[in-house]
Amino acid sequence: MVKAKSNGAEFTLNLSKNEAEQLGFSSGKEFDVVKAKEGVWILLEKEAAKTTDELKRADEPIDETEQRIIGYLKKKQLRDRVEGTFEKLLNENELKKFSEMLKQGKVEKFKLNEKYKKAVYQLPEKSKATVKKFDNTEKPFDEFTLEKDGFLVVKNELRAKKLSDELSEQIREGKVRGTKSFDGMFYIIDSALFDSASQSVLAYLKTMKQAQLQELSNSLSLTKTLVKIACTLLAEEGQILEKRRETYRIIE
Repeated sequence: MVKAKSNGAEFTLNLSKNEAEQLGFSSGKEFDVVKAKEGVWILLEKEAAKTTDELKRADEPIDETEQRIIGYLKKKQLRDRVEGTFEKLLNENELKKFSEMLKQGKVEKFKLNEKYKKAVYQLPEKSKATVKKFDNTEKPFDEFTLEKDGFLVVKNELRAKKLSDELSEQIREGKVRGTKSFDGMFYIIDSALFDSASQSVLAYLKTMKQAQLQELSNSLSLTKTLVKIACTLLAEEGQILEKRRETYRIIE
């Protein structure tokens, strides 16, 4: 029970420590009190004062060129982010900024395999979307969900169109990718999951030159469906070739 008490120039509302903890109050916080109607008052927690660093960041202008380059690195296909190829996509101002970002460590190079002559540009791990730990269990197509498995398999074109509309913002932001396979299936996959799976597939094919879907699934410890989606998108990008049904070969 809250008790109102007058103490000289101050008027306080007192409640027990147990009551305060149950209500989520903590020492040092300040509140505004608003009277809603007779017998009803509302407590509004005051916003905490911003730290010096927060104020400094708020005052910093947004570097539109840098943000544009970050967007390219998030959305462009792997083949477009290859060293020497990516630079051709940038204008003069973007090239200058890109060079600065490389020196500052805001962009890094990586190679799927040391046999590759050229590296691929990517954002540092702390800047990239982390790969959520998705379920890695094979199941009927209609049981896969984007939230739990990181991808969807859709047979119905109308449903695929509806999902595409619902996910349009995530697709624009490069968070989700989608494609239609030759067998008429529609695939929608979390971009971070695709990047992770596709890098594993490419590294394996770089060594083995050619592999069947089941072999890739077993060797990479990924479900056949996830590997199938990754291979479908990689083939679409022109990085691998499906020589025969579910048999893939890297394009060098």
